[in-house]
Amino acid sequence: MTSASFSPDGSKIVTSGADTTARLWNPQGREIGTLKGHTSELTSASFSPDGTRIVTTSWDGTARVWDLHGTLLATLEGHRAGVSAASFSPNGTRILTASWDKTVRIWDLHGTLLATLEGHTAWVSSASFSPDGSRVLTTS
Repeated sequence: MTSASFSPDGSKIVTSGADTTARLWNPQGREIGTLKGHTSELTSASFSPDGTRIVTTSWDGTARVWDLHGTLLATLEGHRAGVSAASFSPNGTRILTASWDKTVRIWDLHGTLLATLEGHTAWVSSASFSPDGSRVLTTS
């Protein structure tokens, strides 16, 4: 397992794994769903602020957005290396992806690239929005 996080209401858990899947669990530890589609080890998985979507990231260079039934809603493609992390904006309408290609990208929920942030000299390990969604914080 490479990451784990609770849904905002605490009713579900999502984990990401080296087996190229993310899994949904109830808090008692019973598996309730599997998200399949990546072609390489997952690096992270997290819920949207309203708990209705999940974003997963992978060494395959993509991030993917899913609904809670395991339906793929969007594939975020364009990074030139593995994607290390992703996070939703506070209002849930945008997604940040951080990558080993030294960039952070901002996407809408349909997979449209809105902006590419450059400037790091090494891989970007994480990126998050400020609480009001007006700023981005990255680590490298």
